[in-house]
Amino acid sequence: MQRSRIVFLALVFLTFASVIGLRLYRLQYVEWRQYSVKAATMHRSVLYSPGPRGEISDRYGVTLARSIPEIRVTFLLSELEPVRWVARRIESILSSAPAGLYPWDEDEFYNSLEQLRSRFRDQIAQGLTPLEVPWLKRIDPATGARIDRIIRKRPENYPGVRIQKSGDSMTLLLDPMKLFAGEMAIRRLAMEDQRWTPEELWGRVFSAYQKVQDKEYSLATRDWMFRRKRHPLLTGLDSDLVVKITLNPEDWPGLYLEEIQKREQPLNPLLSKILGRTGVVTKEKAEAWIENGEVVIDHLRLKDLRTIQSLRKVAHHSADQVGRSGVEGYLEDRLRGSPGAQIRTVDARRRPIGEAGELLEATRGDDVRLTIDAELSQAGIGWLRDAYEANFMEKGISVPEVMRAALVVLDVRTGEVLGLSSLPQLEVDFYGDPEEYRALTDPDHKHYDQYQTRYENYLLDFSIAHSIDPGSTFKPMVALIGFSEGVISPEDKVLCQGVFDPRNPTSNTCRNHSYGEIGIQDAISKSCNVYFYEVGQRLGLERLVTGGMQFGLWSHALSPHPEEAGRRNRVPFEKTGVKPRTNPVGSAIGRGFELTPLQIARAAMQIARRGSFVPLKMFMDMDSTVLERSQENQPPPLNLEKRHYEAVIGGMVGATVNGTARKSRLKDWRAAVKTGTVKFKKANNRHAWMMGFAPAEDPEIAFAVVLQHQPGSGASTAPVVEQLLEWLENHRGRRFGS
Repeated sequence: MQRSRIVFLALVFLTFASVIGLRLYRLQYVEWRQYSVKAATMHRSVLYSPGPRGEISDRYGVTLARSIPEIRVTFLLSELEPVRWVARRIESILSSAPAGLYPWDEDEFYNSLEQLRSRFRDQIAQGLTPLEVPWLKRIDPATGARIDRIIRKRPENYPGVRIQKSGDSMTLLLDPMKLFAGEMAIRRLAMEDQRWTPEELWGRVFSAYQKVQDKEYSLATRDWMFRRKRHPLLTGLDSDLVVKITLNPEDWPGLYLEEIQKREQPLNPLLSKILGRTGVVTKEKAEAWIENGEVVIDHLRLKDLRTIQSLRKVAHHSADQVGRSGVEGYLEDRLRGSPGAQIRTVDARRRPIGEAGELLEATRGDDVRLTIDAELSQAGIGWLRDAYEANFMEKGISVPEVMRAALVVLDVRTGEVLGLSSLPQLEVDFYGDPEEYRALTDPDHKHYDQYQTRYENYLLDFSIAHSIDPGSTFKPMVALIGFSEGVISPEDKVLCQGVFDPRNPTSNTCRNHSYGEIGIQDAISKSCNVYFYEVGQRLGLERLVTGGMQFGLWSHALSPHPEEAGRRNRVPFEKTGVKPRTNPVGSAIGRGFELTPLQIARAAMQIARRGSFVPLKMFMDMDSTVLERSQENQPPPLNLEKRHYEAVIGGMVGATVNGTARKSRLKDWRAAVKTGTVKFKKANNRHAWMMGFAPAEDPEIAFAVVLQHQPGSGASTAPVVEQLLEWLENHRGRRFGS
């Protein structure tokens, strides 16, 4: 009984051992190549993801710019286009054959493959399925056997290539459907996506391959571009196509899906020129990162998350959206996120295997909150457009396609910028049209002159980045400078006879009121030119310019963001205007120099505060250190008393009662204003200005509005200010005494 049990157990053991032995034999000697290939193609990799940028919002938290995830198709040249490498590897094998037997070099092999590619494309275009074709015939047996061994050992390096015995020699055969599988994937993608033709999409691949051949790049860079760089191909894919590629990656060799961050401005085109734009990483930007000791993390070969974590503060991703202009460019270091990484293992079909690897999540950049009221700024666009059109319609003139106008609204008590409205507006997608962008910015473009005539200064925000003659809105500052320098007093009067110098009756004229002696309040309310010609002459150019700078003119008005204040004490996308260089007489009425609407509004705010300085802020939560530094940078105040300001403000109030703005309803809000009209030689071509604040006694807001190159006078801007004050009462609870 015991013996039979032992025999049974022995048979079981032998059977089990035989099964194991057979399996091991099969794995070792029969199926080893299959598993060797799988092992060779299975690898551990790090998948990097770009960090989302921080959001930009208005004072009430309304999102102005944000990052949203988007799926992008990229391609790996080494997998998508192996033709050159197949030619190089075959040439390397044949070069070891006896001299003169195979006299072709790599380029000749490559050209022969390109000829096969051309026939392959023709067959595909005709709806035919390309068959396996002979590439190289009459290979000697020894060399053929060596080629066969190498291909069997690493078949992934020779897609679609095999050796076949033909009598006493051997033939190298090609399967175009495998060798050109990457191109087939590109063509299939184009046909399913339908936004680009197969030739256009393949052209992007060819362009990337041309860069790999460009010797201006270092060898290491070219190797990275070919082997490891994921070149962008398409964004905005249909969700069904994304699913198809995800589930069957082996059908799309060389193509990869990755999540990137797309920058979006939900209220576009509102404030688009202020917010600025983002773009892909340029070669110059990448080089600047390297010079600063920063890295593009997906260019590195890292396998350890601890190393990746240590680099995140100085790391970027090649798919990052980088700020190019406006707030996006100015606060790039604050807004940019930190890239994430995940370690994963993928099989030969590029499918993740095993459990998900370690994950280091991408982190979003810091948010930025502006003092601007987006709803107010949007309403301002409508008011400007209505006033602009009304001025043309009143004259029976057709309204031009491009309107140029601006409105600035400031909080007198805090110095915060409440509203910025600018025409023309700019769709941020404009930068995505390279042809139109070049036509507007490249002097060598054939349509550049035409675009400059039609769209002059189109890319500038007209509220803070475009300066023009301020006209008579400069007169209140001239009066205060005159008081400070003692060249005139509030009690003095000047005789106006319609011309400054009777000996030259055609120059420096005044047609704004009846003639006679005129004091400061009437000179402002009725905009007497002769009064200010006289003050300008008494002051001289130097004192006029120096005094203007006391009001923040010809300098950067906005206080810098706290994180930028240490290295850049200004907001770079704000313009400073152009100082007057000659003729203090003409300069005194706002001609011959340039200011921005923001600077004029700031001067109005300083008058409203009776000379008390407050920094101008566009960023919320600015710390006291920055504001104190801004105050330190101001020139010493003018030598003025309260009565000086009251005399000027009295004239600005009088403008709404019996002066240049008497036909408006601005008196109902107790507003103090100064109009300005800049005339040009061409008929119906004027700049219409108005600056001021409300209410006059205890001001809450200051403003400046301008309508450029239109037929109306300064008084024609009154409807914009009326609607502004009314809107602030109805929507923001302001009270101006109406």
